[in-house]
Amino acid sequence: MDLSEKKDGMIREIIREGALKGEWLPMHEPFHSGDAMGFDVAGVAVRATVTFDRYGFAVNMTSPVECTGRKDIYYRQQTFFRRNRPGVSLFEGGVEGGPATQQCVDGAREVLIGLYTDWMILRSRREEIRRKLAGFTEWAASFNRQEMERVAPDRQKLQELEAQSGRLKHRFKDGEMTQAEYIRARQPIHDEIVILIGAALVRDPFRARFEDELSECMFVEDKKSLIENSSYV
Repeated sequence: MDLSEKKDGMIREIIREGALKGEWLPMHEPFHSGDAMGFDVAGVAVRATVTFDRYGFAVNMTSPVECTGRKDIYYRQQTFFRRNRPGVSLFEGGVEGGPATQQCVDGAREVLIGLYTDWMILRSRREEIRRKLAGFTEWAASFNRQEMERVAPDRQKLQELEAQSGRLKHRFKDGEMTQAEYIRARQPIHDEIVILIGAALVRDPFRARFEDELSECMFVEDKKSLIENSSYV
């Protein structure tokens, strides 16, 4: 972990501690899906509603900005290697539609704090975000032109390799090659195609422009929307 990561971790912990010490609203007891939770800290009213099923929950923050964070506690799709214990549920007593378990409430509280922390960090960068958003349409158009120029040689090479692979397949089907010869000749072409497919992708301009801000969003589901909204909230 480098110094910048340690600093970011310390900032998040400071914000989290402040939130925990804030004035939390009394919550419904028992707590049901759709009920609200929130807290006031440093003049900011943080509010959210929480919805959940037996596997996970969604925290829908409505103030100071609208955004959502989700977390699954239990596996929605089980496999032989990844299974839930029998009867696990975020509903108290496993009764569908019943009140939340304490694990659900505590988890939702942590996600709410995480959403607030994401927003706070972006808010501290709002002048930089405004600068990057200004003229973004023109910037993105220029970026896309440069990306198309960058990937053009790889895309041309990709077409040539795909044509070469197609010719090999025809030769195999026509009986000009044995299956072993075909596989041996095709393998290096296939490996190069796989590499070029990744290299020939055009990067997303928003992700390129807001790489730092996107990395700061650790809990929010729609990172782009939160970044854009943080420029004026």
